[in-house]
Amino acid sequence: MSLIYGDNFKNKTEFPENSTYNFARLFTSCNTIISAENLILPATTLTNNCYTYMFAGCTKLATAPELPATTLINSCYSSMFYGCSNLTDAPKLPATTLA
Repeated sequence: MSLIYGDNFKNKTEFPENSTYNFARLFTSCNTIISAENLILPATTLTNNCYTYMFAGCTKLATAPELPATTLINSCYSSMFYGCSNLTDAPKLPATTLA
């Protein structure tokens, strides 16, 4: 969230209103990433396409980050792990509200 809110990111759990594609393609094809288990994705309510293709093509990624969001919006996780051939365990999705 520091990428969006700067120094005022502490305790932020929502993306700015009407934002889309917040972290889309952030690590696409970054073949040096092996683990994202320590990456904190604190948003509990997601936005359209916010994580679309975030790790797509990261062929060495073996461990995904936690996905704590409880409210999902259309396409929020679309192709997030597309082509991650070393990722053998999908992260748990605790979401209770789906678009």
